[in-house]
Amino acid sequence: MEILRSSLKFERNHPALSSMRIGRRVQIEQWLEEMEVENWTINEDWTIDIEGSVYLINLNLENFPSFIQFGRINGYFFCYRNKLTSLRGSPFYTKKAFYCNNNRLRSLEGISPHIGGDLNCSQNYSEFKENYIKSLSKIDGGILK
Repeated sequence: MEILRSSLKFERNHPALSSMRIGRRVQIEQWLEEMEVENWTINEDWTIDIEGSVYLINLNLENFPSFIQFGRINGYFFCYRNKLTSLRGSPFYTKKAFYCNNNRLRSLEGISPHIGGDLNCSQNYSEFKENYIKSLSKIDGGILK
């Protein structure tokens, strides 16, 4: 038992899986770092809050990974010029503008329910009507479609 205890070095105040660099938290952290997302907090419910903006532009993303669910973005959320076919994982709240233009979207399901600025959903596989957009999201700014 003593040999096992001394061979496993866990960081204090960190879950064992994180200390071993495995598990959901580590997956989220690695993806955020790879995408160069800064100023994030992973909440207990696994949502990700950002103190600032998210710039996921021109990265050939087809979808957000299943372990990614943005929560509150206190800035802009830009995921334009990708190959997104779904907005699942998008923030629950975006304080400023949300741009998902130039993707492969046929639906806006998963879009932020509240956008504090403009929405740009132009140049996707579908043209989205204003009534449809407003049924999914409260948008305080303009709609560019």
